[in-house]
Amino acid sequence: MLGIRVDESKCTGCRLCELACVAAHAGDRDTAAWLLEGIGATRIRITAAGSGGGPETPRYRVAVCRHCESPVCVDGCVSEAFCLDAKAGLVDVRTSRCVGCWTCVMECPFGAVELARHEPGALPGGPSAFKCDGCRELGTPACVRVCPTGALGGGGRAGGLAAGRRRGRMALREGVE
Repeated sequence: MLGIRVDESKCTGCRLCELACVAAHAGDRDTAAWLLEGIGATRIRITAAGSGGGPETPRYRVAVCRHCESPVCVDGCVSEAFCLDAKAGLVDVRTSRCVGCWTCVMECPFGAVELARHEPGALPGGPSAFKCDGCRELGTPACVRVCPTGALGGGGRAGGLAAGRRRGRMALREGVE
């Protein structure tokens, strides 16, 4: 199983995971040039989330696909571009099917899905879904391999967490507790 486990309390914001992600997906291209040209988008994003215990203790949010067992992005995708590869334990995106409706972006409780125009195979004229692919070809995600603090780990899956968060949001919208 290639999923990603995240412990945000261990993240120091070094962003090595972002660099490793871009490098892992650069293929034959020069990674530095790919980054400078703005073509090499990362499939993981680290953002400041305020301070945990004061200004000297910053906290970070890690936006990466957890490859959930019950992925709401798969359930919500109107074009069936998102699919669950249960054998590999990954949520895949077939960009050629994506219609750019933003449902997956809105549904993901981890902020892991973006729409991008540069994704290979995207439909002409519009953006397509873009997210972590689990580095299937590497066996272990590149971000997990380089994380110096253990904030990222391999083999984890979010289980029913995503579906539970979705039900919670729906209950709030409907005024039900």
